[in-house]
Amino acid sequence: MDYIQISFSKAPLEIREILSAMLSAYGYDNFQEDEEQLMAFIGKENFSEDELKEVLSGELFREITYSVDLISEKNWNEIWEQNFEAVVIAGKCLIRAPFHKIESPYEYNLIIEPQMSFGTAHHETTACMLELMLELDFENKSVLDMGCGTGILAIFASLKKASRVVAIDNSSWAVQNTRHNMALNGVKNIKALEGDAGHIPEEKFDYILANINRNVLLEDVPKYSNYHSQKGLFLLSGFLQNDLASIQNMLAALAYVNVHKIVENDWVAAVFQRE
Repeated sequence: MDYIQISFSKAPLEIREILSAMLSAYGYDNFQEDEEQLMAFIGKENFSEDELKEVLSGELFREITYSVDLISEKNWNEIWEQNFEAVVIAGKCLIRAPFHKIESPYEYNLIIEPQMSFGTAHHETTACMLELMLELDFENKSVLDMGCGTGILAIFASLKKASRVVAIDNSSWAVQNTRHNMALNGVKNIKALEGDAGHIPEEKFDYILANINRNVLLEDVPKYSNYHSQKGLFLLSGFLQNDLASIQNMLAALAYVNVHKIVENDWVAAVFQRE
């Protein structure tokens, strides 16, 4: 699969998070940045320059300029290896690539090779989801991970002794990547499936994880709730603080209450429990 790289110049640090959030709603699933620019990536088949121009039409982004480049599959690994640094979550969980030679003093050690899928813990949403998961007991719990990307959350659930895990993504590449990362971590109790809410197995799950974006959550979380156990928990992220009220209202209508949340750089990860 080929990717499109959009490089945004004249994008001040204070608006990059807002721009990233808006682009996520249009299918951009990987972001990198340095002092001079923000880079966003999207599968070639999902790219629309008209949609990009629509996002940038807002007054907040009027000074931003951009360039569009095609990144072939064969060049992707070189790009992420140049930018992928190991990440530590709450002093307990190390996320590293296979080429990182690190003696791990951490309780959990995850090896993740992204291969053009979202989920390396560099973005606040993934990091916050992992931090929430550190605080919960997964032993003998059944877990559903929607929009699994690299499989990082599903794999972490398995390492935390979940009894069974189903990981679903609408990208065939993400499903392949999840299976690859399962092998890297010696994990065998995850069923990785291609699809969406219509492909969830007919069973009940104790925990449902979804790190996607606001629009997908508002549309699909009511569908996910049909697969929850009686005291099930939702762990959700991919939205900003301004969107939290709409997420809470949607879940309140389904008899869920927000019991915990983490906020980092305006991104939110939250736990909701069925009342």
